[in-house]
Amino acid sequence: SEIPYGVTTEKLIDSILKANDKGKIQLMDIGNGEYLEIFSWGTAEEPQNPKFVHIAFAVEDVQVAYDAAINAGAESRRAPVVVQLDSEPRKGAINCAFVAGPDGEELEFFKELI
Repeated sequence: SEIPYGVTTEKLIDSILKANDKGKIQLMDIGNGEYLEIFSWGTAEEPQNPKFVHIAFAVEDVQVAYDAAINAGAESRRAPVVVQLDSEPRKGAINCAFVAGPDGEELEFFKELI
């Protein structure tokens, strides 16, 4: 299915919306409230090196996950923040935080707020 909600930082929102419009994002429900976001980058003319650029983890406590990542040496990209989502088919809010992973990929920790 298509990604059911917007994402948090302006730059990321813009790139995700553009990719979503092109059908290059899928959100897979892998059970227990966990989702796998799959992004497809590059074109036949400009292939990308295969790697993850963004991984989102549904967590029970965003602050705890963020702190654990920072304590393990991750670089903060955005401290936990509540973001209102005004998108279809679902509206609501998430608490989310971002850190840089070991290969520069963006790791997101989020919890849906109802």
